Amino acid sequence: MRLSDVAVINAHLGAYCSALIGFSKYSPEGVANYLRDPALELASDTWLVFHGDAVVGSATAVRATTARANIEVTSADAAVAGWLLDRAIERGIQQATEQARRSGADEVTISLGMLSEDHVKPALAEERGMTVATNRPRSPARTTTGCCRGRAGPPSTGPS
Repeated sequence: MRLSDVAVINAHLGAYCSALIGFSKYSPEGVANYLRDPALELASDTWLVFHGDAVVGSATAVRATTARANIEVTSADAAVAGWLLDRAIERGIQQATEQARRSGADEVTISLGMLSEDHVKPALAEERGMTVATNRPRSPARTTTGCCRGRAGPPSTGPS
C-alpha cells in the first residue's frame, strides 16, 4: 500500500463493509491516517490484491508495543482472504516475536479484527489455529477478534 492508494483502498473497504453491515465504516481521511501510523511499515506490513484496477483484498499487520501484532484482512473472496491472512499472520508473528525478545516476553499474540457479520473470516482464522475470542460492541456492528498465541522462538532461518 501507498498513501496514493487511499481512494482505491477506501472504495474497497466501503464495498466490503456495506455488503456486511449496510454502510461504510471508513472515510478517506481515516484510511490515510491509518496508513500514516508509525507502527505500520507500508513496504513490509501491507498488502493489496487487484483484479484489473479494482482492489479485491487488503491486509495489514501492525506491531504493538508489547509482544502482540494486530492484523486486518478484508476480501469478499475467500481464496483472496485466505492468502492475505497467511501473509498477515506470518508478518504479525515476526513483529510480535521481535517485540517479545525486546521485552523479555515468552509468548506472542496475534489479534485479527472481524465484523461479527463476516462468516468467511472466522472460518479461515480457525483453519489457521486462531480462536474466536471476544465480542466487543461497536455501534452498530460488533467486532469479533480472532486470536492466536504462541511461544516466541528463535529467529527464523528462512522458509520452512
